[in-house]
Amino acid sequence: MKKILLTLLFSISLFAKAEDSCYTVQLVSSYYNQKNLDRLKSETYPKSCKIMQIGKNLTVRCGCFDRYDEAKSHKKELENYRNAKIARTYKYRFDNFDKKKIPKTTKKIDLSKLSPTPKKTNVHVKDKPVNQRDEELRLMLQVFLYKGDLENGYRVATLGYEAHPNSYYWNQQMAQISKWTGRSARSMKHLRFMYDTKRDPKIEKELIEYGASAYQYEEIEPLVVNRAIADPSEENIDLMILVYKMLGSPEEVVKILEAQYIQNPTNVLLLTKALELSIEIGDLELAKSMFL
Repeated sequence: MKKILLTLLFSISLFAKAEDSCYTVQLVSSYYNQKNLDRLKSETYPKSCKIMQIGKNLTVRCGCFDRYDEAKSHKKELENYRNAKIARTYKYRFDNFDKKKIPKTTKKIDLSKLSPTPKKTNVHVKDKPVNQRDEELRLMLQVFLYKGDLENGYRVATLGYEAHPNSYYWNQQMAQISKWTGRSARSMKHLRFMYDTKRDPKIEKELIEYGASAYQYEEIEPLVVNRAIADPSEENIDLMILVYKMLGSPEEVVKILEAQYIQNPTNVLLLTKALELSIEIGDLELAKSMFL
């Protein structure tokens, strides 16, 4: 076993995958319906822009950039759109993003010393190594983490995850190492698996807090809304407002707060927040309607 580990420690040479997300410039955001869709399609936008449906919202986003300063520069080119703002989104939403930026693997990893790859397994919450190869990969991972070699740790964890995508252990390792190495979208993916598997409030808290700090607003939107509805504290409501502002659709929060206030008219905070937000976004008619 030691000889196998030593051989693999020197032979592993995978390159990290490209980030799953990018910076973009959002021009428009509105509630999804056929009328709004037809209106957006009738408009003429720059070639870098694309009309998207994200959940219940329609949006127009332009460009997909790896760096914030690139998106900022593109925003200046779109200064005629007064509501333009920089946001984060997934690269897959752009069919034509620059694939040349994705690093290619130039070397192959020597897996000849590892045990043969077994069939993919089902979910294991308290999982132990399921075979010799799995045990070897776990030992390799611990060696790299002990040495502080996070990049090689990430590569080994990726091998373990790809062999056992439903393993709680490998998803947990991928979530943690991806966070340490700045792969926020990847970390969110595995944190979400952990939460869906255990429904642990601690994991939910970590998922929301990390998602907000890493600008992964689309991913945490349903969790944030559910939390604000279940516990409409000022902190939870403010976070929901922030998420929808970053998604470009703060008017959705007003609708949610208004609906919750109708169900619970004793909670004045719901009405206050809805009114404040309506005024902030300039929807005075919506603000007036709350008192009718």
